[in-house]
Amino acid sequence: MIDKRQQQLYLWLTQVLQPPIEWTPIVGHMSHRRYFRVTDSFGNCYVAMDAPFNKGEQVEPFIVIAKVLQQAGVIVPEIKQADTAHGFLLLSDFGSQLLLHVLSPANVTYYYEKAMAILAKLQTASIQGLAQLDAALIREELSLFQYWYLEKKLGLTLSSTDTKLLDNFFFDLAESAVQQPQRLVHWDFHAKNIMVLADDELGVLDFQDARIGPITYDLVSLLKDCYITWPRQQVETWVATYHAGYVQPSYPDIALADFLCWFDKIGLYRHLRAIYRFSLRYLQDNNDSYLKDIKPALNYVTAALSAQPTLMPLLTWFQRHVLPREFAANTQV
Repeated sequence: MIDKRQQQLYLWLTQVLQPPIEWTPIVGHMSHRRYFRVTDSFGNCYVAMDAPFNKGEQVEPFIVIAKVLQQAGVIVPEIKQADTAHGFLLLSDFGSQLLLHVLSPANVTYYYEKAMAILAKLQTASIQGLAQLDAALIREELSLFQYWYLEKKLGLTLSSTDTKLLDNFFFDLAESAVQQPQRLVHWDFHAKNIMVLADDELGVLDFQDARIGPITYDLVSLLKDCYITWPRQQVETWVATYHAGYVQPSYPDIALADFLCWFDKIGLYRHLRAIYRFSLRYLQDNNDSYLKDIKPALNYVTAALSAQPTLMPLLTWFQRHVLPREFAANTQV
């Protein structure tokens, strides 16, 4: 059934393109934005974005950040038409070949090295007025992990000792994040938002939530993807490659061991944040499709805790209180 906004979007498309037009929805997004693949009467293909402002979505950040990324040498969709008053954009079509669907053990290093080169370009971009991922926001989102996942989804009742342990943990992750060099952060730089184009180049999508944040954040998004996992040893090799090629030339005092510690800790923040968002969608929308994504994120959490000796008490706590409940819940589902 076509809703009112879709009717408005279709009418706008008939005004900016040569009708008749055909369109099909593109599924798979967690946000309130909607996307449609559109074909005009000449057979030209586009992607239409619907960003409803009454649900907190905006197109202006996409337009501004797209221009900045293009200037930095990052391949992003071209904006063909825009109706900012209604939250509609018409974009060039990158096709449907997600990097996620192309990756294999045989080619992953090739594509990740291409993606890391793009990430390095992205981090050179400069833009004013973006939100800052600061310590207060990180602690706030980690408290949401405690509420929506630990308490609401798992039904844990935390003791004062548990709460103190987690508070100290969350403080440590936030402090680690703000100690890092702060650069432009895509915010979702993973294999579902990177497209393999016809010339085997990579195009980048879904960057409208970009902000200023820790230098390791997007690297974690790429190498510790919730939708595809690789052996820890291989991930560390890629981190070392990025550190040698793109970090040390600008920050020669940042040792690889310190960079890897930052990488693990910002990964803990990202994956705890992802777990709470998956749980929120499950609990509020009654949509159990998000449950399958919790396990790989939780595996990343336990692996990162295992890799950092100072975090071993947290690993023990997760093994005792979280993992048995999560796997029991998955069995029931």
